[in-house]
Amino acid sequence: MVDRAGRIEGVAVTLALPPHLAPWRASLKLFPQDLAMTLGAWIPRLASSIGPLGADVAPDGEPDGFAGLARRGPYERLLHSEWLLVDDAPDEFVRRAVDGEHAFVELSRRQPRAARRTIAVFDGGPDQIGAPRLAHLATLLVLDQRARAAHADLHWGLAHEPEHVHECVNPQSVLALVNGRTARLPDEEHLRPWLERAVGEDADDLWLVGHRLAGLARTATRANYSSLVAHDVLAVDRTAIEVRIARRRRAAVSFELTVPESRAAARLLRDPFEVKAAAPTPGATTGDAVATTLSFSMGGDRLLARQNDGSIIGWHVPGSAAATPGRPRILRPKTWLPPFPPEAILGVQHARRRRAVVAALWGRDLVCQRGDHRIIYRAPGELLEAAQPLLAGDADAPIWRLALVASTSTYLLWTPGKPAFCLDGGLSGQAGQRHEVDAVIDDVVAVAWIYGAPARVFVRSGDGVTGFRIGAHGSLGNPEFSRLQGERVLAAGDWIAVGGDSTPSWQSHDTRRNSWVETPIPTGGRVFGLTRAGELLCVGSSGLDVTARRGQTQRRLCSVDRSLVAATLAPDGDRAAVMSADGTARALSVATGKTLAWITPGGRE
Repeated sequence: MVDRAGRIEGVAVTLALPPHLAPWRASLKLFPQDLAMTLGAWIPRLASSIGPLGADVAPDGEPDGFAGLARRGPYERLLHSEWLLVDDAPDEFVRRAVDGEHAFVELSRRQPRAARRTIAVFDGGPDQIGAPRLAHLATLLVLDQRARAAHADLHWGLAHEPEHVHECVNPQSVLALVNGRTARLPDEEHLRPWLERAVGEDADDLWLVGHRLAGLARTATRANYSSLVAHDVLAVDRTAIEVRIARRRRAAVSFELTVPESRAAARLLRDPFEVKAAAPTPGATTGDAVATTLSFSMGGDRLLARQNDGSIIGWHVPGSAAATPGRPRILRPKTWLPPFPPEAILGVQHARRRRAVVAALWGRDLVCQRGDHRIIYRAPGELLEAAQPLLAGDADAPIWRLALVASTSTYLLWTPGKPAFCLDGGLSGQAGQRHEVDAVIDDVVAVAWIYGAPARVFVRSGDGVTGFRIGAHGSLGNPEFSRLQGERVLAAGDWIAVGGDSTPSWQSHDTRRNSWVETPIPTGGRVFGLTRAGELLCVGSSGLDVTARRGQTQRRLCSVDRSLVAATLAPDGDRAAVMSADGTARALSVATGKTLAWITPGGRE
């Protein structure tokens, strides 16, 4: 668990924050290092616009000594040393007066105790989901530090929950904010209790965070409030939110904040402290054993495995351990195709009943089915030969990848070490009519995926590997990467990795920066994936641990008690999955190593 001091499971969290974030260390230390830096990118800009507590209150309290020096003030409080210039250098005295360079003694004024309280109300309605809620979280941290600096109290809560008032910022209250979503829009009945808590015209510092709250307050009798409104910027060239801050007695300011990387934003909104554990999910409901074949759907939200009876089971993998996984789905040949043997499912794009896209063999035909729509192809000889292990009843035969090529209407059916087959993505045609496969690409060793779609294929040619852009109907562009040397090639986004199962190191190439990175692999280790960040995912020589390696740096993703028999990486590179010898599988977040889903052996609850 996480306590207020930022300790996770008894281990103290030490943040290495840059100097400009030092004032907010007490709030940021609640979060992991990378999430603290993500929020830290917004906090200084928000803090400078919100300003310190008391800056928006008129200085009408009783004098209480001196607060320091100021550039403005009445000349009866001009610093004595400034008067020396009147006789000795009168022109300099006048120049300083014109340029505002004189120094005045500033009075300190007493403020009523009631003014040392900040009340913040946050809108949890449907128009504040996504990035605006990140702005709410950053605003809460700014208001917390602002109140502490002024030795004031901070009382805050959600507009639709006026009975729940938080008086501190800790992991529990932060989770209440990020999880406090509601389908109800706030109304005057929700806002009235909060306005009643702010007693007196200048007694409290009231902040309304949300567009609808600010609109409701304009019609209320009390107008003594400040507001912060955040909404998404509708633009194709950037992902940002626009923030508008209106402080009482101050002019409103507007600015844009760049939305953080999607994985970091999702972690902040789902489980920022990574304290929730995934609940076990039953492997199957039929008791059929699951083979050692694992694969992900194109969206990365379904983990697929082949069962011994030839069916494919798909488990839902949520985006965080805080989410509830859905029920497993089983795809059987007899469910999708007429019962004319031999029949076997080759590949699956989705594992949902109504949206599933399935490629299967039906005799000597290749059948692609999307929901209730079906198209039949004449299976080329290369396809029948590549599918022989599956037709022979090998439950460990791989699950083929089936996905639309990026920016085209062509499906690519592919598995490592076999030819790739390009199919008409329209999935149209008369019932019973057989179509020809558009193209067959021989000796494909790797496919690079961009946003869940294949964009580049790597083909073995002679003693090397060449990369091509793939277009409609399987057309290949000009060679982009020629004669890469290695037994295996992995590709992800802008990264390409070349190596082998027995080589001591892998060579990774960042195509955007045109740089190479050499990553040593422990003896007996097995590389099974490459992330979009250029990290190689490796199963250790003992078969009990999984690490992410890049150059000389490495981090551990998970450790198990039983030897691992299967490992795979999702096309988007965000999730990985491993299966141990006892049949237990787990899906992991590549960014954090957090277990997203536990899957028990088939049939066991």
